[in-house]
Amino acid sequence: MWTAPSSQAPTAPNGLCDPGPIRGACPDDRNERHVPAARPSCTSTAVPGPTAPRVYCDGHSPRESREGIDVAGLGRQETSEFSVDNYDAIRDVVQLCLDGEAQGDVAKLQQAFHQEARMFGDLAGTRYDVPIQELFDMSAESPADTGNYKSRILSITRLGDVATATVLEDGYWGTVSFVDFLSLCRIEGTWKIVNKTFAHVGGEPPA
Repeated sequence: MWTAPSSQAPTAPNGLCDPGPIRGACPDDRNERHVPAARPSCTSTAVPGPTAPRVYCDGHSPRESREGIDVAGLGRQETSEFSVDNYDAIRDVVQLCLDGEAQGDVAKLQQAFHQEARMFGDLAGTRYDVPIQELFDMSAESPADTGNYKSRILSITRLGDVATATVLEDGYWGTVSFVDFLSLCRIEGTWKIVNKTFAHVGGEPPA
């Protein structure tokens, strides 16, 4: 018995027709199921050393070996790069900067900064893009610590011979708060701050 063709589009067996942005029937000759590429799962992986755990996607996890560690696809890094000594060397330079500003100690500031470093930022409507010598002069004339100055290193990030540090300073000149972003380079084996960019986040400078 002859039956008229159905007006409904044919459906591939076993759910082989995937829903998509274009609605309709699957081609008759389709014999494979389209499987969308799976997104890589992300996991929190602790990097050896003093750094906090970071998130890496599958395929980019640190792979330890006798030669070193491949960090997030950035290339093989020697395991010694993540040593506490390296972290401490950077921290000590940053602390020299903080102590120098707090005490008006130009010798400490000169030890912390590269001689060609610069300072950027905005304070009370005045824009600063100046050689670091201006920070030295300002600190000598008006030390940051007038009785209630506090500072804290919030983070240090390092790869090879470059690093960044984020610092919070409260009670600068007694009333002002800053967040500083310091860029450092290791030059001939010695870490130096090559740039200071500051954000004025609270309080007003004394008149």
